[in-house]
Amino acid sequence: MIATGIILAVASFIWLKLIHQSVLMYTGEAVGFASAVFGLTVYSTSKVKEAREIMQDDFEQLKKELLNQTQNPDNDETLHDPRTD
Repeated sequence: MIATGIILAVASFIWLKLIHQSVLMYTGEAVGFASAVFGLTVYSTSKVKEAREIMQDDFEQLKKELLNQTQNPDNDETLHDPRTD
């Protein structure tokens, strides 16, 4: 989208020696659309990665507690719920 906007603007300037209003509108729309799509992709990727790290940390903590409980069966402590921190 960005490339087509730039190419259209350059072609318009070469042939007409000016950039027509419709070409400027298309270039603006193309850049706006492409940056919105790119920004949404980056945001969603970072949020999924963040959620995955949180779940992995919680899983590791639970795994340690279960391992500790199985190694010490006389321990009467209840399992720690990381969501209550």
